[in-house]
Amino acid sequence: MSIPSLRNIPLDTLTFFDATMRQMSFSGAAQELNVSASAVSQRIKSLEQVLGVGLFERLPHGLQPTEAARLYLLEVRPALRRLHAASSRIATRGARRPAGRERRLSIDVLPALASTRMASSLRSFAERFPYVELRMSSSPALSDPERDGFDCCIRYGAGGWPGVDAQLLAEEHALPVCSPGLLRDFGPLDSAAALTRFPLIHDLMPVGWAEWFASVGVSDPPTGGLMFTDSAIALSAAADGLGVVMGRSRLIAADLASGRLVPAWPKELRSPFQYWLVRPRDRADALVDLFVEWLVDEIFI
Repeated sequence: MSIPSLRNIPLDTLTFFDATMRQMSFSGAAQELNVSASAVSQRIKSLEQVLGVGLFERLPHGLQPTEAARLYLLEVRPALRRLHAASSRIATRGARRPAGRERRLSIDVLPALASTRMASSLRSFAERFPYVELRMSSSPALSDPERDGFDCCIRYGAGGWPGVDAQLLAEEHALPVCSPGLLRDFGPLDSAAALTRFPLIHDLMPVGWAEWFASVGVSDPPTGGLMFTDSAIALSAAADGLGVVMGRSRLIAADLASGRLVPAWPKELRSPFQYWLVRPRDRADALVDLFVEWLVDEIFI
């Protein structure tokens, strides 16, 4: 068997592969890359032909990566990140303001996302953008980047806002999570309905307990419990053992990885809201484009 020549693998094809692994669909990768789904499919097919291995199983309801694809991603993604980092360093040097002043990036971020994901990734931001002065504001309000003086904002919603350019960053799912200790005290669970005996925590998540219990066939769920307007505070209360909360998948990733939170039941619901990068309409900004790449790599991977 001949070893594929790297000259036969265009660099942008690896970007298509990376996006497909992230989205698990050709259409999702196409939306992320702003190309057609058929273009993504053709690039993946050509990559499979060059490598001589299948990367995805084409299923009726999506894609299933092969073991070869998972192993390949472990090598490809760090390489792509290094390339993006090198490009951003050069680009941000050129984006500096006159008289030696560094380029500033002013962003507005949702409070829960800022405290659960952004704060812990600031070192990565500084490494990729050493010549950028970051100014990050946190507000639950629907900021207008033009009116409020931001280069861009991260919004959580259904999209379709007038007067701005909005780029989809990621979708989200919700599932019930709690502390390991609470699960030991109230478990084990033999059905999803058993969660009705747990103390519940509520926030302003668009998918709440009513929707979740309805999805598992519980028609009369309990309605009491702690209520918070900030999802990050609700997650903190759950980690402290005060109850079970509907965890937003993009906010709980680190807590699940560390074991601070665990799934109380594996049933997930897709949120009707998504994360969006919003910027002033028709305003091109290379630094914001690079910031979006960093968000996808570090926050919404």
